[in-house]
Amino acid sequence: MKARTIIAALAILGCLAGSGCVSYPDKAYWDVHDARQVGSRSQLMAIEVSEKGAIFHPEQRERMRRWLGDESTREPIVVFVNGWHHDASQDDRNLRDFTGFLGKLESRLDEAGVPVDSVDGLYVGWRGDEYDLRLPAQWLDFPTIWPRKRASTEVGRNGLKEIVAILQELQGRQSARPLVIIGHSLGGSALFQAMRLNLSGPALDGSEYIMLNPAVSELEFEGLQTELKNAFAAQRAALAQAEGTAADTAEYQRQREFLDRDYRKLVVLQAQGDTAVGFLHRLAFKGTPIGFSESRQTHTAQICGIGAPCPETDWRGCQRTVPARVPAGRAGFLITARGADAEECRESTREPVWVIAGRDTVSRSHNDIFNDVQADALAALVVDSIERQARR
Repeated sequence: MKARTIIAALAILGCLAGSGCVSYPDKAYWDVHDARQVGSRSQLMAIEVSEKGAIFHPEQRERMRRWLGDESTREPIVVFVNGWHHDASQDDRNLRDFTGFLGKLESRLDEAGVPVDSVDGLYVGWRGDEYDLRLPAQWLDFPTIWPRKRASTEVGRNGLKEIVAILQELQGRQSARPLVIIGHSLGGSALFQAMRLNLSGPALDGSEYIMLNPAVSELEFEGLQTELKNAFAAQRAALAQAEGTAADTAEYQRQREFLDRDYRKLVVLQAQGDTAVGFLHRLAFKGTPIGFSESRQTHTAQICGIGAPCPETDWRGCQRTVPARVPAGRAGFLITARGADAEECRESTREPVWVIAGRDTVSRSHNDIFNDVQADALAALVVDSIERQARR
């Protein structure tokens, strides 16, 4: 670790000495504000966390709580946590792309016939870049990965954990309100840290986490799947114990049905052409990145219907085609569970953690997350999650 710190320090000092880089302050880009309308009818709010872990504007946290705390609403909440090289500044590409994604999500929900009036979008910003080394290829400033990884850990374990806990608390009072939380790159690392610290919450909260090309190794991931399985097992045991006295209640039946069906809690969607995670992250940190660990991968994903017809699929079987629409026309986001036979791949589908290896038809690189194809694939995945949660 000491050698890595020295390399990072030398790279940063070199660029500063030569005036070849720009430093970004650890500050909030948004004043305290209310949610604003985006798309045709959705809303967006930003909340920012310092790299030391504190929420910049505590009042913004309270406005978020009031905005999302309406117990009469059932509109889905979709959260995005920015990644490396990004923040919450008005011209940041992650923020612009997520804003556009909310409009795309509206259209996909309408096409799927999901009865929601709007989407409540929450953008969680943090200083994903302390220095821009202004090098011809962005990957050449890779030495900054070590301090940025440490910052993502602090963001996740503190401010983001607090935000996730508030969202889970609100959803506990709004049982039919879907919640999907997405983190990209080092934002996926921050989300992973926040999620691990919130696993003590009820497994029935219904929320789903999606990590896009996350900067997380399989060593960090160790034990998470077991913890989630144990959380669900504990809920089932509690229900079994209450069966004699509460089996006729509507709440008991709801929970029983929810736990008996297939359920995913965390999805890792990893582009296999991602060299930043697949190669450079592997060099910088111990362990294979979770999305590239063949022993951990549970599914593969590709776009079908463009040049190749989508196969007949069964949600409880080995394959699932989630309707998507890409520039070339209507298609499908084909998710295939891995396994030597039908029973093995069905077991993969029942796992609470899905690690999906994305083919090039979905995404070709680390930052290629909101191109027309991947944005549609991600929208298809989010719509699928919203539909499943709304049926609870």
